Amino acid sequence: MNKMKWLAAIAVVLTSGLLQADLVALNPNKDTVMRASGTTDEADYGAATQLLANSPRMLFSFDLASVSGSITNAVLKLTMANSPTTVAWNYVVSPMVYTANNYSWLEGAGTSSTALESIQPADATSAASYKWRRNGVTDLQWENLSGTGLNNMANAELWGASIGSASGTSWVSGNTITIALTASMLETFRTNGVGSITIGIDTTGTTASSSPFVWSKEAASAGNRPVLELQVIPEPATLGLFVVSSLGIILIRRVFR
Repeated sequence: MNKMKWLAAIAVVLTSGLLQADLVALNPNKDTVMRASGTTDEADYGAATQLLANSPRMLFSFDLASVSGSITNAVLKLTMANSPTTVAWNYVVSPMVYTANNYSWLEGAGTSSTALESIQPADATSAASYKWRRNGVTDLQWENLSGTGLNNMANAELWGASIGSASGTSWVSGNTITIALTASMLETFRTNGVGSITIGIDTTGTTASSSPFVWSKEAASAGNRPVLELQVIPEPATLGLFVVSSLGIILIRRVFR
């Protein structure tokens, strides 16, 4: 093999290696349940080990800024925490529209029975003052894209188009709900300056016994916690190859993608 063919062979091998996707697993940095609509106060699930799955929305935030590389595939996995009798259970995942107020929501410290309001920095001391969303200083409503406050947390203006759905998983403790998500939308949130994504999971189904729960990020067993599994193509690397020729040692630099 002559020198040029040898060099080309090395380049192909290196390029193939760089294009292999890495697997990145992210647990939520915040999660809770949005129980009510309108002006009703909510139960605080911020520190709960389990999240009520037949609420209007389960809410999860993921830090995508920690991901280095382009997201090419995404799967959300949730683990069922109990075994009620259920049929026809469906899940729809939508991103919360981005405003600075919406995405600065803080996870509460309650476990559903210790406080009112699902999204707050601490347990409520006054039920009347803990509504919508808190930023640690002032009570704020959720917003649509134009910044107009919304009086109903289930308002369609709070949510973007669906980025994933699933149905048919039997609700049995230990079973995994697996939902493929639109990778390009996650990549958009990773790269557009937001750096995180808040998703809401709308669930519908029929429960014949007790309410269904999934494990939260506070679950004692790490294997039960919600996880966003991503396939990520690493950032392009600049490589240097030294080639010996009749002219001496030459450094060839090229960016492989």
